[in-house]
Amino acid sequence: MRSGQDTTEGGLRGLSRTLTTLLRAAGRMLGSLLRGLIGVVSVIPLPGRRILWTIIPALLILFLYILSYAIYTRWLPAATVEDWKPVARWVFAPLQWFGDGALLSSEESQLMRLEVVAVAPEEITPAVFSAGKIEHYEKVEIVSRNAGRIERIYVHEGDVVASGQLLVQMEKLPLQIQLMQQRAALESARARLQLAEERYATARRDREKVIQSIDKQRTQVREIKAHLDKTRATFQGQELLYKQGGISLETYRQARAELISAEADYLTALKDLQIISIGYRDEDIRARGHAVPASATARKQVLLDINTAMEKAEVSVARAEVEAARAEVNSISLLLNETAVRSPLRGIVSERNRSPGEEVTGPSPQGSSQAILVLVDIEKVYAVINVREERATEIEPEMAMRFTVDVFPEENFSARVTSVNPVVDERTHTVEVRALMENPGLRLRPGMFIRAEVATGEPREVILIPTRYVIPRQGNQAWVYIVQAGTVYRASVETGEEYGDRMEIVSGLEAGNLLAAEKFSLLRDGLRVEAVQSGEPGPEGTDSENESRSHSDSDIDSDSAVDSDSPVDAAAAKERGAQPGVEGAGRVESSRDGPARGED
Repeated sequence: MRSGQDTTEGGLRGLSRTLTTLLRAAGRMLGSLLRGLIGVVSVIPLPGRRILWTIIPALLILFLYILSYAIYTRWLPAATVEDWKPVARWVFAPLQWFGDGALLSSEESQLMRLEVVAVAPEEITPAVFSAGKIEHYEKVEIVSRNAGRIERIYVHEGDVVASGQLLVQMEKLPLQIQLMQQRAALESARARLQLAEERYATARRDREKVIQSIDKQRTQVREIKAHLDKTRATFQGQELLYKQGGISLETYRQARAELISAEADYLTALKDLQIISIGYRDEDIRARGHAVPASATARKQVLLDINTAMEKAEVSVARAEVEAARAEVNSISLLLNETAVRSPLRGIVSERNRSPGEEVTGPSPQGSSQAILVLVDIEKVYAVINVREERATEIEPEMAMRFTVDVFPEENFSARVTSVNPVVDERTHTVEVRALMENPGLRLRPGMFIRAEVATGEPREVILIPTRYVIPRQGNQAWVYIVQAGTVYRASVETGEEYGDRMEIVSGLEAGNLLAAEKFSLLRDGLRVEAVQSGEPGPEGTDSENESRSHSDSDIDSDSAVDSDSPVDAAAAKERGAQPGVEGAGRVESSRDGPARGED
């Protein structure tokens, strides 16, 4: 395999640099050691000095012997180890009593057994996964419209109630007293209305009499005017005869007196007509803002309306008082009916905040109130999850959501996404997604923990391997150990999305590659092993869990759908923290040109 060959060539180059560094370090160490020994020996008496000069060369030879063994077993490429194995078996035989001896014994007794799994692509459906909770469809706070004492509460927390069911009975007596008082006030207002109507009717009759009197007086004025005209004509004739000497002075004076009397009668009648016509003239009609009707009947009606306006207003006031009193009676009757507080919906009693005998104040001007009970409608429920903002753009309304509930572990539930909140939570950088579903039997209750997935794409084939097989490097780059022809190679791969406890490998692996599945801390590039193949790489959960490959969105708001310390996240963190090889990932990356020192 090309990646294995490249890694081996890199290992040889790294070996050369490593050996050079080691030799330089060993030379400096030996020089310092010799200078120190010479200084020590110079102060030791001669007999002891001879003994030391005998022991020091032996110690130096032993040090070089052990260093050679370490280089052979730890840093030589696998091919070099195989070439020198027959010689090394004899040269380093004494150290088999102290070392692992894995590279010096026979093939049958020395190769480490390593479990491997074959890489195979599989089909998954892209989805967004998150934990969440069940929420009610509607929530209703039951309050009393009346301030007063609670007589009885008929339900308790957890009770299922029907629409229209009696929940609370408030005290009736104060409202019953008010109702009797308002009924009496209503009768009094009716009596005042009747009196005002009688006054108005009488006023219209009186005004009609005035109009008739005016008409009669106008007729009399016309008659007197006609008599005046006749008397004036007679006087003019008598005056002409008197001037001609046809009549006597006394007759002339009598005719003149009759004319003066007729004129006085006319002026008196005209004055009386003017007096009784005040308020009934055409100018009076125009002053009230009306046009003068052409017909006498219409004019009469207008005059009646104008001259009975006050009495008519009194009737209107009395009628308004009756309506106000009647409204008070109806209001108190309604409030009396409201003392029996009934359920507006079918649901469950989630809270009971008051007890019989307590006083409640009723609704306040600000709209707040003291809730006696709290009901939730769960004939329909919302499945609510919080999704990381970068994944929320993949979810749209009407998408299908599937979820499981811990209370019913063997059942799968389905809902339809109704809304994706357009506002991102600034604290958790998550977006709330709500899906609505029917709830027959009211089995799902608000607050139940759910594990949900929303399918966001069409099925596709990918390579998935358990996350614990992957040694992270930087970004989406990582290492995995593969086994080819009994030799371990460290391969560089590019990772993609995480699906539960498995990770997508975008590049670097092919179908049929054998992946090391255990003993990661003992593995190194070029190590010879006895490969034992197990099943295909897959999730370690149950079959029902394996059917759903979903991307984990467990970074959830602690105050909304799921805590950041949720059971799902805690289990995943615990499992990843215990994965062999992950702990030394940083050390592996730092020694990419040679064997991983930190893993032994």
